[in-house]
Amino acid sequence: MDPFILLALYASLGYLGGMALAAQTGVRYLHSGRPRQAVACFRLGASFYPGRRNRVLMRSNLLAALSILGDHEAANREWARLRPCLREAGPYAPLAAACYVASLYYQGRYREGLEVSSHPDVCLDPADRASFMAQDGEALRLLNRSSCELALGRVEEAARSIAQAETLALQHQVMIQHLQMARARVAWRRGELDLAGRIVQGIDTSGIPDVYKEELLLLQALLLALTGKPDEAERILDFHVRVSSPRGFLYRPLAEGAVAEARGEVEAALGHFRRALKSGQPAGEPALRGGRLAQAGGDLNQARFFFEEADRTDPESCWAAMARRALEGLRKPSPEPH
Repeated sequence: MDPFILLALYASLGYLGGMALAAQTGVRYLHSGRPRQAVACFRLGASFYPGRRNRVLMRSNLLAALSILGDHEAANREWARLRPCLREAGPYAPLAAACYVASLYYQGRYREGLEVSSHPDVCLDPADRASFMAQDGEALRLLNRSSCELALGRVEEAARSIAQAETLALQHQVMIQHLQMARARVAWRRGELDLAGRIVQGIDTSGIPDVYKEELLLLQALLLALTGKPDEAERILDFHVRVSSPRGFLYRPLAEGAVAEARGEVEAALGHFRRALKSGQPAGEPALRGGRLAQAGGDLNQARFFFEEADRTDPESCWAAMARRALEGLRKPSPEPH
């Protein structure tokens, strides 16, 4: 159904029925991988749905759709409209913040993501904890905050955010699998490779909407490769993408590069990491991996290129910080032979 046809239904459904249909249709469009049509529905709801809290919910969904599209400029504008309403948003405030933090994370604005996700206005009030939807929104806020903390290298802070999310009663399969992925990523960053591998092997994307599958599958493949299971990772990578996302252009070559690296296929791995740099996404992680791999092989010019790209594309990240330290090491003169 074209979202603009919804206007013609108001005569038969009434104003409230028409707005409810717009909201439901927007969710269906989003879950089926048609975010542009979802944006049109959610814009309608954000402008006309009765009740301030309902309009906050519509604008939160709008932020989610814009983030999936990669239209971060529009997401920034929507957040500017939404931010003053959060004090009165009640159970929908955590979801609103979570959707914008996702956009900030994809822009490489991790520190700002932490500021947004930690503001008192966006934390779930204990009085609203009975709502399963509110708990899912709070979990998403905490998990998106943990992603920003991991990107900044704050592993134990990320673990605490995840532990808070684990206390919630989650209903939505996307939240449940996202929580598992977050736990696996923290375990890997701690060096607990066996634990990370076991957790990530248990992730099940079969019960979640198509629009969320690609990113989870690619991250699952990446972690399997990083924990010494390249064959399993490759099997996961051989999936048909029904709904692609802008983030997939970064995660697929990163995962494919990790598979090649795990097998000792250095040139193939470097090619995949170079491809990740063309994704238009903050690419600190693949750039750092490429730089280290090139440096280990003695190609210092290529290593320097990768390290500089980590800093250029993803300057706030811990990967860029490590790349800058590596660049300093490359600039130091070699000791004179005795």
